Amino acid sequence: MPAHAPRLPTGPRTSASLRRSLDDARHRSKPGGRARGFTLAELLVVMAVAGVLAALAWPSFADQWTRARRADATAALARLQAAQERHRAQQGRYAADAGALGTAGSGASPQGLYRIELHPGPGDGYLAVAHARADAAQAADRECAAITLRVEQGFAQRGPAPACWAR
Repeated sequence: MPAHAPRLPTGPRTSASLRRSLDDARHRSKPGGRARGFTLAELLVVMAVAGVLAALAWPSFADQWTRARRADATAALARLQAAQERHRAQQGRYAADAGALGTAGSGASPQGLYRIELHPGPGDGYLAVAHARADAAQAADRECAAITLRVEQGFAQRGPAPACWAR
């Protein structure tokens, strides 16, 4: 036995008391102290603070998701605009209906959050509108419920507000 190891007494009574004192030591933070762990009150305080922080952060988080999902509409309108420009280069005019544009004029955005409409404009132009679908996650977007792209003689106007097109 090494010189630095203490010599422990042996026997049935001694080993049981040693086991008991080891168990007690595991459950106490220090000799004579209280048992380790959190009280119910401490856990409730932590949960209340976490709940308040979540309640404060949720509106900002939901707003970010709403703005991020607008990219679905802007991507669909940009794809429609590119298809219209190809059609104009080949035919000399913009398409009057979305069916002439192939998949770009499919009537729905890539993720299905918006319904895409194409309206022929006066002269050489058109109006494309992306309406938030009532049964989709984007239905709560009141600020940009209808995102528009008006093209007249090759010049595009995006609406209803620049924030609707922000990426």
